[in-house]
Amino acid sequence: MAFAKGCGPVQAAPSSVPVAPKAANASPPELIGQRLPKSHLVRKGWEYQRVYDGGKRVHGTGFSLIILDNGLAWNRLGISIHRRLRGAVKRNRLKRIIRESFRRNRTLFPPSADIVITVRSDFTLNHPEEICSAVQRLLKQGAPV
Repeated sequence: MAFAKGCGPVQAAPSSVPVAPKAANASPPELIGQRLPKSHLVRKGWEYQRVYDGGKRVHGTGFSLIILDNGLAWNRLGISIHRRLRGAVKRNRLKRIIRESFRRNRTLFPPSADIVITVRSDFTLNHPEEICSAVQRLLKQGAPV
């Protein structure tokens, strides 16, 4: 198959400025150590079920904490938001806010525990600091672990 004159694939002009190749998952140096690794999240259905079945529940306004000792050296977070909370964008935003709150304030949560936050439709907290203060009040009221 032949191309008409000038219809071939376009090639980029050579650049005089060398560009270093980018690493696939490179992070700025100031953010290293501040990440929330996937190993610090409850991810599998059977892990959630284990926490639901054996965990201690503490209820707050718009959300509940279910806490179960995990036997690890770190705590892990799980988030459960029912589809009754309409709109995937809204649910995903709440999950991001809750994860950020957990990432910033790991010591606020019980150590060596799986923590599942279940969000109900009357959940109104929209900032990581609001979530931290609500969790802190809840844990002081009925400290399960």
